[in-house]
Amino acid sequence: MRIASYNVENLFRRPTVFMDAEGDANEDVIAAYTKLTELLAQESYAGDEDEIVERLEVLGLKWVDENNTAVIRETRGQLLKRTRKPKAAHVDPEGRADWIGWVELKRRELSSQATENTAAIIGEVNPDVLAVVEAEDRLTLDRFNEYVLQKVNGWMFRHTMLVDGNDERGIDVGAMAKRSFRIGRLCSHIDDFKEGEEEKDKPGRIFSRDCPEYEVPTPDGGSLLLMVNHFKSKIGGGEERRTEQAEQVAKIYGERRDQGWERIVVAGDLNDTPGSEPLIQLTSKTDLEDAWELDGFDTGGEDSTHSGGDRFDYIFLSPELGKAMKAGGVNRRGIWKASHKDDEDKMLSTITEEDEAASDHAALWVELDV
Repeated sequence: MRIASYNVENLFRRPTVFMDAEGDANEDVIAAYTKLTELLAQESYAGDEDEIVERLEVLGLKWVDENNTAVIRETRGQLLKRTRKPKAAHVDPEGRADWIGWVELKRRELSSQATENTAAIIGEVNPDVLAVVEAEDRLTLDRFNEYVLQKVNGWMFRHTMLVDGNDERGIDVGAMAKRSFRIGRLCSHIDDFKEGEEEKDKPGRIFSRDCPEYEVPTPDGGSLLLMVNHFKSKIGGGEERRTEQAEQVAKIYGERRDQGWERIVVAGDLNDTPGSEPLIQLTSKTDLEDAWELDGFDTGGEDSTHSGGDRFDYIFLSPELGKAMKAGGVNRRGIWKASHKDDEDKMLSTITEEDEAASDHAALWVELDV
């Protein structure tokens, strides 16, 4: 039985962000958007008006409601009042209840080649069960499965499952499985709240997306539990939030072990490196084993799973599955690397420019004898 994890970075659309002079994503824009959504969710904007305007200015929205990167959506009321003489912009509503609207980042359509390259990497890995990170929604996942995977690889998954999570940009996690691996029981954790906040009208949710649990049958007649994760981005910091998420995954894992589950997989993009505080919280509080460190796992001679050179993607196995792992590896052939464009062994030949990359992340897989 082969299980894989892949951050597909959206299947048809990706968020548009400003680019800096070097052509890299401007982290200030994403950080400004993240903070702005927190500020706008408050009951009262008193004392935060200037910061709201500053964050809008970073997004290019101080003087206009829409540009190529972001847009202010308004159903009732106005977020900003703008004057020409004197030229000024100030927050109009006193709090969340005084207007209906939001700010969102725009998305750009991916080239069809990029989407097909995503399918090609999945075809090369050829998993029985795939943990999917950064899919827009279940219908998109279904369409990608039926129309793109089928076209590129000549096969498709029989089952696709995804529950909309907590990310306002629609960056969700899900699972896909072949015919013999029907996804059974599903448990979502979108409403896992931070300790002591359950009674609040707007309690703080722990998971940025979700931590769904999927029950999957195994060839020997048993079953395993697949937990898919996408921790808070490192952009703007986020270590405290990732640590909370890691601790909650460890708690859920411990509860399932106490209930008698022996076969558990925790997989996904954890947005942090081995040895970081969030990862320590996950590994020190459980008996999970990092597949990367087990005999038979081929790292390809590199320590990274992301184009930036870091290892953010993981497959953790309960001890029983660690013993059952026969092989594992990393497929980096969907990542754009200009120096690799003439080397098919390192990059798909169908990736001729950066916009055609399948993802910024590698796909991980393990083969389990179960």
